[in-house]
Amino acid sequence: MNSNYIRSQISQLEKKAAGYQTQKVRHEETANKAASSANSKMSQAAKSRSENSRNTYLQAAEREAKKCSDESKKAAALAKKLADVNKQIADKQKALESALRQERAKEDRDLKSRQRQEDRLAEKRRRKELDHAREVARISRPEVRHIIIEPPKPEILRVLYLTASPEEGAPLRVDAEVNNVLRQIRGSKFRDQIELLAVPAATPIDLINGINDHRPHVIHFSGHGNKGGNHPQKPLG
Repeated sequence: MNSNYIRSQISQLEKKAAGYQTQKVRHEETANKAASSANSKMSQAAKSRSENSRNTYLQAAEREAKKCSDESKKAAALAKKLADVNKQIADKQKALESALRQERAKEDRDLKSRQRQEDRLAEKRRRKELDHAREVARISRPEVRHIIIEPPKPEILRVLYLTASPEEGAPLRVDAEVNNVLRQIRGSKFRDQIELLAVPAATPIDLINGINDHRPHVIHFSGHGNKGGNHPQKPLG
């Protein structure tokens, strides 16, 4: 139960107790006055020599005595109510103390929870700042990277073999020569590393196309020159 609500209940009970106390005191004062008046009337009755006067005083004393009794009963009833209210106030005071202890305990738990949360946030900020500082330091210092470059793979030796036999005179045995070269290549240890492109009856255009198309490392020409050797459609012989 909320402590403020209990305080409100205690305040209401205290007001009720104050009201009962005021009424109780008023009834007690009235009872005391009535008792005093009854004693006075009895004293006057005892001193009176007249029977009528004596009876009058006695009746008045009886009324005052009854009034005193009634007011005393009312004061006693109010005293009981006041005691009950005071007991309720005492119980409420205990409940208030318990509620205050619970609220203080909750405040302590909440404070510790907020402190833990603030500590986590502070730790998070600290890690972020540390990471930032590390990143700045990393960017600030030169970075050396070692790149492993594989050695170039051996490239096949490309040979452009151009042959041309002259039309006039004894023909050359260029075909036999090419076959002999091919046999020597097939019998060699590195035959797989040699690519030979034979172009028979080669013309100047064949030479140019062979260079552009095959990008040869070696160009070998076997033949004889003649007067029309520079004609693109005639053999280079």
